[in-house]
Amino acid sequence: MDVALIAKDVVAFLMPVLPFLVKAGEKAVEEVGKNIGGEAMDYAKALWAKLRPKAEAKPALLEAVNDAAAAPEDE
Repeated sequence: MDVALIAKDVVAFLMPVLPFLVKAGEKAVEEVGKNIGGEAMDYAKALWAKLRPKAEAKPALLEAVNDAAAAPEDE
């Protein structure tokens, strides 16, 4: 199992919806889910629910997540 490859895929999957997962309320997340497909959004929310506590436990990681959410088009 290549962890770097998995991490890259997770980031690619979450980036389009990360701003909504990080900063928006449940209503906004539901609206985005309607646009990208409910099942995909359900997976994104479930994945973020697992990753969020780890991000919140590490200030540098949380800052990186917030920076990515603020500018998702900036690689």
